[in-house]
Amino acid sequence: MSSIPSLPVECLAEAGVYLGRLRAALDGLEESDPSAVRAATRYHAWDGRNALDLRKFVTCIKDEGRRGLVTSVLDCFERTFPKNGEHKPSPLPEGVVMGDFNDANILVDDELRISGVIDFGDSTYSWRVLDVSVAMAYAMISSYGKSGRSLSAAAALLRGVHSVYPLTSSERKHLLLLVSCRLACSVTLGAYSYQQDPGNEYLLLHAEPAWKALELVWGRARRKDTISGAIDRLFDAACDGAKGGNDETVIECSDIAIPDPDVVDLLSDVREAKKDPQSSLSCADQKTASPPAKKRKTEDDNERSAITFVTGNKKKLEEVVRILDTASAAKKESPSSDSSPSRHLPFKITNCKIDLPELQGDDPVVIAREKCALAAAKIGGPVITEDTSLCFTALKSLPGPYIKWFLDRLGLGGLNDMIQFSEDKSAYAQTVVAFCPGPG
Repeated sequence: MSSIPSLPVECLAEAGVYLGRLRAALDGLEESDPSAVRAATRYHAWDGRNALDLRKFVTCIKDEGRRGLVTSVLDCFERTFPKNGEHKPSPLPEGVVMGDFNDANILVDDELRISGVIDFGDSTYSWRVLDVSVAMAYAMISSYGKSGRSLSAAAALLRGVHSVYPLTSSERKHLLLLVSCRLACSVTLGAYSYQQDPGNEYLLLHAEPAWKALELVWGRARRKDTISGAIDRLFDAACDGAKGGNDETVIECSDIAIPDPDVVDLLSDVREAKKDPQSSLSCADQKTASPPAKKRKTEDDNERSAITFVTGNKKKLEEVVRILDTASAAKKESPSSDSSPSRHLPFKITNCKIDLPELQGDDPVVIAREKCALAAAKIGGPVITEDTSLCFTALKSLPGPYIKWFLDRLGLGGLNDMIQFSEDKSAYAQTVVAFCPGPG
């Protein structure tokens, strides 16, 4: 599943259903195969019950703020499960857990249906709910979750699990803490691994999405109680299928993209960001933010927010406006007589050319997202970016987003030399469009 760059949210819900059925099968091992239970009864550093053992690795985190964030999670775990090893009975239901249900271990067929799961190397006898919290944590940093929809991703997976494997009230109560513990474990042991192998920048690259997810669900100490309450209600809605209106107590949050359509959106007032211009800001201290730019009114005196398309090519701007306008018009029940450009759009699109760095990475979507975030920081507002690149089949889709790097070092002649002896000289254009709602 991890190789799919544009993962639909329903894939995560279906993965949750698969995990629920897997959990039911694992629960049956206690009666059907006691030897499997004995084999799984062992110590494992990644077992969520051993979260407090992370304390000896926290010093590997160089950033003081992030180090404090992980410590805060561990302190809460210790208060919630005091002297966990001595608890009789266990504070949560136990069983054999798979331990590593993430998108890299989930197999899908050509129609994106879940066909299996691999890698039971982290299996232990532990709290059953850890399989769910681990899966939710990794859903937050999946290709869907990393696109600014991490809470939606976690809720979608939980929705799938609970539909076939209902969690107990105590398991549901501790989901947010256990998800945060897994993210804390990932970033802490990642920092330790980097300290052991400081030349391996790959470790830091893949730790960043986990840091962002942890900062979202556990950071912002001034408002943590309100954020936690909103997330708990979102998870309850995923389990219960609750429907309802906006929750007035939900405050600003940076996870503001399209929510799971089957879960009531408890962050909708933040996503819409219409009533209060300040609501488009992240949870960071808003006093340091620049005041929002004044909006200009359209001819019909209705205010529309502006989105900047990062390009110096006005033809590209016209094409993007036309595509979005056509899609928006298709949703209208009655056609408009107004013939002005972007007449159906609820926002204005302007263009601006800015220089952005050429980023490197293993996923064109991740690269596009990071460039879009940089553009949003420079513009100071919502932006759309577009990267079109040439991909040769013989080079396994290279140069793709690295075309500038290839041309700078090899030149066009060198690029031609790379494919001249290949029978398949076919190529295709790859376009990745990204949107960022603003800085932060």
